[in-house]
Amino acid sequence: MFIRFSTGLNTINPLVASENLIEADVNYVGEIEFVVEDDPTKPTVVLRQLDNSLKRTVKTARGVMGDKDELRWDVRLSPDVPLHLNVNGGVGKMELNLAGLNLTQFDYQSGVGAAEITLPLGESRYAADVEAGVGSTTLTLLEGSDVDLDISGGVGRTRIVIPPNAAVRVEAAVGVGGLNVPGHFNKEEGARHLIGERGIWQTENYESAERRIDITFEGGIGKFEVVAEAQVV
Repeated sequence: MFIRFSTGLNTINPLVASENLIEADVNYVGEIEFVVEDDPTKPTVVLRQLDNSLKRTVKTARGVMGDKDELRWDVRLSPDVPLHLNVNGGVGKMELNLAGLNLTQFDYQSGVGAAEITLPLGESRYAADVEAGVGSTTLTLLEGSDVDLDISGGVGRTRIVIPPNAAVRVEAAVGVGGLNVPGHFNKEEGARHLIGERGIWQTENYESAERRIDITFEGGIGKFEVVAEAQVV
């Protein structure tokens, strides 16, 4: 499934009490495309802002609406169907609550603005590839997550929130900005440079755990931090 957001507040949440694959309420300017290829073995859904109208959309939106959050896409997806979800961020705030979804793979290319993404547990281990854009990006992982998380830093802070007892390995290279990991991580290797830092850290329980969080980060400009926090879901 491919979703390309536009301008404003953009959200994804799990569907509740619905047999549909996707439902969406979209308040937009410009042109959008919605395509469904009903292949029984691999159905494909595309919901996107068309390229040739994106710049015009941003310009028009500034003129007709004082608050860009009045332009919004509220997308809801089925939690019952395995999904390869590909999301392109637009201009504005992204709130992606994927916690209840069954992802087989997640690809995210950020735009401009703050992004808050909660990743699901997944029925089996899956890969999540994130390309940060301009603005802050926060990724929250749940207790019991089993995921390969590959992040390319953009311009702005990248923050990963993990459960306090999770089995985690972090391999990170940061340029301008700084790097922080929780104090209970063991440093396997690493070095500071004149500009930036590179290293590998992991938790004591990583080698023996059945479900693991593997984080790879290649930095841009901005701080990268991993924080361990208790979560209420």
